[in-house]
Amino acid sequence: MQENEKRSAREIFADIPFPLKIVVVVGSIFIVFVICYVTYLTTIYEPKKERARIIAISGSPVYAGLLDPSVASNGTNRIMAYTSVSLLANGSFGTEVMLSQGQTNCMHWTPLTSKMELRPDTLIGPDLLTPVAHGAWRAETPSLVYDPADAGREWKLFAYRYFWSGSAPLARLYSVIVMRYASNPLDADWSREQWILSANDKAPPEPYANLTATKLNPLHPDLLDVYFYARPSVVNVDNVLVMSLSAFVQGKDSPDRIILLASTDHARSWRYLGTALRERDLAGMGAFTRLTGGSLFMKDKTMYLSAMLGTEDSDAVGAHILEFENASTASLRRDARNGSVAILNYLPTQKTPPSRLGGGALAYNDDCPRKTFMSESLTGQRHDIFVHPVSPVN
Repeated sequence: MQENEKRSAREIFADIPFPLKIVVVVGSIFIVFVICYVTYLTTIYEPKKERARIIAISGSPVYAGLLDPSVASNGTNRIMAYTSVSLLANGSFGTEVMLSQGQTNCMHWTPLTSKMELRPDTLIGPDLLTPVAHGAWRAETPSLVYDPADAGREWKLFAYRYFWSGSAPLARLYSVIVMRYASNPLDADWSREQWILSANDKAPPEPYANLTATKLNPLHPDLLDVYFYARPSVVNVDNVLVMSLSAFVQGKDSPDRIILLASTDHARSWRYLGTALRERDLAGMGAFTRLTGGSLFMKDKTMYLSAMLGTEDSDAVGAHILEFENASTASLRRDARNGSVAILNYLPTQKTPPSRLGGGALAYNDDCPRKTFMSESLTGQRHDIFVHPVSPVN
């Protein structure tokens, strides 16, 4: 027994009958093959990536487009605000702000009755008699925020409203930031619309000027050259409402900068925090030639800015996520080597390369985990809101 125990593997193999030797050799080769093949598969295999999908809004009419999503939640109700575009009988189009309630998976939504509707109107001159133009007040680029410390006004809906009669210069002059609020977002009884922000005493002109609660340009010398403001985006940071706005100057069709405001009294008054991003910052960030807009979002109690940046071929090539170095002064994190604004993350458009209009208007809420809502025009005409199965920040 002791001699057998000391025999080598070669000696033991020599004593095995020949047919069994074949079985041992083939079996050994097969085991080695399986080990190598499994190792190879685990090295090269990539799980199938989920694709972005268009959100489903049950019972919703067919619109010419949906875009500019904003999502807010109180832990029970997930509500999305968005711009809907409809074709009008005269061949033009109208925009209004719609609301929908999200189901458990945040993929399916049910329309709510409240909205900021398209309002036909005739502009009246300062003499209160002379008609200036016939058209309609459009509402678009909404932002919805949940503000639980403001009893009776917990849900606040902001939007950009302007008068459209076919004239872009007139629309820029007659434009305001508006707000509605409600205690329960499911109720049809939201407050009357309030005109809360505009550039100065001449925007919009009399007799509309005194309808706006706050004129922004006098708040700080940085704002004196701003012609009008658009695309409000509001988040709640420890019971302080922070708003970003696209600021336009005369002679430019795209925003010159994105500024930040703050309100410590639940949107009753606002103060200027600073300028977060300027068009001139783009040169250090990549091959970008256009600042299209931006939106704020919260993730894990941290505020981020998502910027839509464009190129020579597309107005917006996706969402570029920017991190704040100091949010109280609107200071973004910058590259220590060259001082350029640092891009934390990038969510590309579905279409590669992007269409002429592109996409990148982004919304996110922690109550819809691993789902980022972003509008995009695949065709360069109609916009749709897509759900990307990723978080905007890793």
